[in-house]
Amino acid sequence: MKVSSVDDSQFDLCNGIAAATHFTVMKTSLFFAGDGFTVYDCKGNLVFRVDSYGPDSRYKDELVLMDPLGRCLFTLRRKGCFGQRYCTVLNAGKEPVAEIRRKVDASTNVMLGKDVFSLSLKPGFDGAFAMALVLVLDRINGDDGLDSAAELDPTLD
Repeated sequence: MKVSSVDDSQFDLCNGIAAATHFTVMKTSLFFAGDGFTVYDCKGNLVFRVDSYGPDSRYKDELVLMDPLGRCLFTLRRKGCFGQRYCTVLNAGKEPVAEIRRKVDASTNVMLGKDVFSLSLKPGFDGAFAMALVLVLDRINGDDGLDSAAELDPTLD
């Protein structure tokens, strides 16, 4: 693994890629087995890494995306599950920058189905990136065709 300065003319880690490039993404962790990724550019330089920073269960729902020097770019912390539409993305200071929540009808105070939810973004957070996360999580989660009431009541046939 090479950790060297990244050629800023090729891409900016936080603001986008200036020219076409290819990354090699390895599902692995530099520190603990399992919950991480390492990302290399075409020259073999470390570009990003993702780690959970802990082998025990209290850290399993938090992933940190870092630059090559280990500086946090953002943290993804799962609270609840995307299937129930309850997720938060945190910045390096562990402050929420994007949140997915079940939508509640303001006039009746009734929670709507899982197919209607709110995506709240703090100023400066990339809306297209947030929607990309939603799309990926939705495809991974899938839809089993059950409504929320059936999921909550195991006695229903």
